[in-house]
Amino acid sequence: MDVTALIAERLASAVLPSGPPTIQWAGYGRSSKCDGCDLPIHAKQIEDEFDFADGRRIRLHRDCSIEWIRQTSQG
Repeated sequence: MDVTALIAERLASAVLPSGPPTIQWAGYGRSSKCDGCDLPIHAKQIEDEFDFADGRRIRLHRDCSIEWIRQTSQG
């Protein structure tokens, strides 16, 4: 899985937001689908959740989260 390409594609298609979140949480996964790669975030994996001013919430694996932050902070 090429996380860099997946995140770039999802940012370009606005599946993932490009603006800053209003709130961020981290914890262990609850089998939710990762909005970055569509794979489940299992209980032994770190899940990052981000809420946005428009009411959106995204859930990402830690690796997907790091890449999303990297790509949205460039500019």
